[in-house]
Amino acid sequence: MHATARAVLAAFSLASVIADPATGAVEIRTVAVDGNTAPDGLGMWNSPNVGPFDQTGQMVFWSAANGSAPPFFMEGYWLSAPDDQVAPFFSFGQPALDGDEELSSIHPFTITESGVFGFGGYIRNAGNAGPSDAAIWTGTLGDYQLVAREGTPAPGVPGAELMFLVPQCRVSNTGWVAFNSMIGGPGIDAHNNECVLAGQPGDLQLIARTGDPAPGFDDAVFIDLGFWEYEMSINDTGFVVFKGRAEGAGIRGTGLWGGRVGEPMQLLHFFDVAPGEEYPHSEFIHVRALDDGRVAFGALEPGQGQFDGSMWIGQPGHIERVIGFGDPAPGIPEQRIRRPFGIQVTPTGLVGFASALIDPSATDGAPSEGLWAGTPDSPQLIARLGDPVPGHEGSVWAGWVGRLSLNDAGEFAFSARRHVAGETEARGKSVWLGDLAGRLELVAEEGADFELAPGVSRPVNYISRLGSHGNDFAVDFNEAGELAFSVFFESGAGVFVARLIDPCRADTDADNDVDLDDLAVLIFNFGSTAPIGDANKDGVVDLADLNILLSEFGNC
Repeated sequence: MHATARAVLAAFSLASVIADPATGAVEIRTVAVDGNTAPDGLGMWNSPNVGPFDQTGQMVFWSAANGSAPPFFMEGYWLSAPDDQVAPFFSFGQPALDGDEELSSIHPFTITESGVFGFGGYIRNAGNAGPSDAAIWTGTLGDYQLVAREGTPAPGVPGAELMFLVPQCRVSNTGWVAFNSMIGGPGIDAHNNECVLAGQPGDLQLIARTGDPAPGFDDAVFIDLGFWEYEMSINDTGFVVFKGRAEGAGIRGTGLWGGRVGEPMQLLHFFDVAPGEEYPHSEFIHVRALDDGRVAFGALEPGQGQFDGSMWIGQPGHIERVIGFGDPAPGIPEQRIRRPFGIQVTPTGLVGFASALIDPSATDGAPSEGLWAGTPDSPQLIARLGDPVPGHEGSVWAGWVGRLSLNDAGEFAFSARRHVAGETEARGKSVWLGDLAGRLELVAEEGADFELAPGVSRPVNYISRLGSHGNDFAVDFNEAGELAFSVFFESGAGVFVARLIDPCRADTDADNDVDLDDLAVLIFNFGSTAPIGDANKDGVVDLADLNILLSEFGNC
């Protein structure tokens, strides 16, 4: 086989391979850019902006498009597939349900790792500028179902209607959905009009309602269900977790409740508030129902400072504190954790967080913060304010912008600012990709040039990201290690996807080099869908993979 491999290696040159070799440590794919042609004869993209992303690389993003023929202009959401195919998803003014009803607006989407959508919007009669009904949909591409709509019967409350629906929801890979709504009808007032609803489309159930007994206490009722804070989650088996406030004889405070849809709810954790104290705004944050039945959340603990708190993970009835106020900072034992924030928990329980630090030795009052990711019992320090930026001599970390996003493979993305020696101000926001093996690479930075095509670059004015992986929110980082983001230039914008390039993608035998043995494996599998030899993980062993092998040939 080696003779064949040598013959093929001699016969091919980089110039004869169809795909250009990947260069650099980060690969960036363009989804849409101002001036590029939009599909279906709609002309040119107009200010595309990043949207949520699933683990297959499917993205819903917002953009307008201008054309020279009808419909001339379309504003709404578009679906981008991993093969770079883009199609209209929902446009403002398109039919929403039946007859003459249309969507007057759409709220941000959620896409789960498996491609299940959840989204909200407003419905009105076509051409009617009057009041609109809020509604929620869920489903997969081409198969959407209406979950709830204002003015329809409220599940579990005879004679009541959904009156004020927040047009957003939490949705699982298996189609379970959870959301908040207010209800109205006979005997309903401000003390019993707030609900948590969950279930499958067509089979919603009342999970909790203000004025009803709060499980876990003999004499307490729900007085608030976090309507505006929206701290809730639902997993693939229909286990829902929600935040609420309860008050009764001898108790007053905020708790988390949870249980499987259709079964009694149980109290998971509770913070009692001393008599006369006001409720802190967010005692529970980043609530997550994990796929394995555990729950995870962050907490701001009453009785401590405004910015002090902790992170918790565990099974109902056995929830443990992972890290929090006063604990030694992992990797910096001389400093203490003040409050974990930007908490991320992956479906299988890897954690990521930032935290302000208490430095007993500090005398200048300078802020100290760190960024960590890893297992709950051993998170790794990723970066710390004032520390050098790896691979960028003369730069130090100057601050974090938004959350760290983390996947189950231990890959992560975050936004930060850095200060470069000799410059008076910290640079603008930059976006980074890394992994727990120690890789860390710059993707883009405000104020720097961004390459749109070989030899074509434009300076970056602003970088936009959605936020986080996990927590049932719209995500921008998936299980394949791909990061979706927008770049805004002085004129125009674009939507892009970035991922780390494995420095040894063509190393089929895992011996830390790319040689004739790896070439032999690739040739043997050429044209097949076998994973071995598929260096770019696109599902087929072809010339693109051979191109990668040639570019990495030798030690890597």
